[in-house]
Amino acid sequence: MKILGIIVFLFGTAVIGFDLLGYAPEALNWMDQWGKSVDWGIKVTVVIVGAALYLVGGQLEG
Repeated sequence: MKILGIIVFLFGTAVIGFDLLGYAPEALNWMDQWGKSVDWGIKVTVVIVGAALYLVGGQLEG
């Protein structure tokens, strides 16, 4: 579960970085339909879920 957390976290941070640079991947344009607040909420939630998966995965191993 630790690896999945890393992947989800990196995906979320990459999407946020691309958005800040002005490059929005076409596959993620569906989030813009609900407005910027929901768009950012989804992106931040993905980062938080990735971090939580990483932390929980680390505790389960040890």
